[in-house]
Amino acid sequence: MGGLPVVIVVLIRRFKCLAAECPTAFAEQIPGLARPHARHTPALRDLLGRVAQALGAVRWVV
Repeated sequence: MGGLPVVIVVLIRRFKCLAAECPTAFAEQIPGLARPHARHTPALRDLLGRVAQALGAVRWVV
């Protein structure tokens, strides 16, 4: 967002399987926001990839 830090707070619903043989909990997924277990949004992942690609083209002189 123009180089400014941004914090996005997302509230999701969690569901629990009530069957005795199913101790699993499920979380609501928001399409397009992030993949399950992802730490970055697709837009941030793209930006980080472009930065890495640009830095990879730079020759570091020590």
